[in-house]
Amino acid sequence: MAIGLIYTHWSLRQLTTPLPSHQELFDLLKVKEGPTSISYITTASLQDKIRNEIIYPSFVLQWADGRRFVIDMGMDEQGSQDFFNKMGWQYDSDSIQSHGSIKEQLGADYSSVAGLGLTHLHPDHVQGAQTFCRAESPKVPLFQTAQQASERNHTTVLGAALVDQGSCIEPRTLTSDSYLKPIPDFPGLAAFPIAGHSPGSSIFVAAVEGKLWVIAGDVSWERNALLSNQPKKVSLFRSILIPEDDNRLLELRQWLAQLDTIKNVGVLLCHDSHALKQFGPPTYHSINGSLNSNGT
Repeated sequence: MAIGLIYTHWSLRQLTTPLPSHQELFDLLKVKEGPTSISYITTASLQDKIRNEIIYPSFVLQWADGRRFVIDMGMDEQGSQDFFNKMGWQYDSDSIQSHGSIKEQLGADYSSVAGLGLTHLHPDHVQGAQTFCRAESPKVPLFQTAQQASERNHTTVLGAALVDQGSCIEPRTLTSDSYLKPIPDFPGLAAFPIAGHSPGSSIFVAAVEGKLWVIAGDVSWERNALLSNQPKKVSLFRSILIPEDDNRLLELRQWLAQLDTIKNVGVLLCHDSHALKQFGPPTYHSINGSLNSNGT
């Protein structure tokens, strides 16, 4: 077991790649016909006595022609309960609440989803793929960096299998030679590999109406910890179950915190409910009004 853990840490460190320059990021703002809105859906949440409300979101981008792009797929009701039964010991919480799958909360807008992306392949970010597709669903491309498409460790094998169960999901690997990889057919949206938290961890950057939104996944769990450069607490969970590259995460926290000081940039972390409500985009509302991001 010790040898396997050492290898997992070592292999994760081999995946470090250069980060895009600020100029590359801000060039996205010059792209014509970029997304016109960004919002988020809360698929599940729990109340943690230390970290307060923790959420499991999906981010939804929309273009003027009505097409939508979803980043992370959250969990459905059964998936969130299975996740809590397995991983709930790491939280100071008695239960998890499901607010509806990504497909349920999209409502009538479901058919307009024309592209997908994932910040990484941990189950709480991808399990919704299991129930995303309908029998008659057309193929929806899932855009992945080469690392996310090919690199695996024990923390991402299950997530990759869950994605494979989405019968309408069609993986496509981003092949651009640049550090920042544009998403084909979705102007103003790009991704790049970061590793650090998992072998396939990626950041998505979207230029929405003059502002850059940087969707950073689980680089940090809390905005205040990111801005003050505080590492995640050392625990059995981090050192064995979810081993990370601490040096890379340090570099990423510093890089993201600097970006967040720029007026027209917003850095989004996936699980900090308070920060998303205060500094993030609005919550998503489906056009048929059957569900909003709180599942009501």
